[in-house]
Amino acid sequence: MTFKELYLSGQVPFEEIDRYISRWNRSDDERTLAKYLGLNADEEDVWIDDSDEALKEMLDARERVAGTPVTLGKIGRASCRERV
Repeated sequence: MTFKELYLSGQVPFEEIDRYISRWNRSDDERTLAKYLGLNADEEDVWIDDSDEALKEMLDARERVAGTPVTLGKIGRASCRERV
């Protein structure tokens, strides 16, 4: 599974992205870093042009739209008033 898949499923906190970057740097993987992490083009652009925090917010917003917000790297159920 990619970093993105693991993060969105609540299996790793966002801060684990640094460990995945280090693994990619030490690997012979021919994929781009974005592909290795599982990021699409829009996510990659936000990450490069803005910041790690902007990417985290984008990924977290994706989950809120789906109705299952990510909180501190965990998936949780939101009450109706918390849903976007």
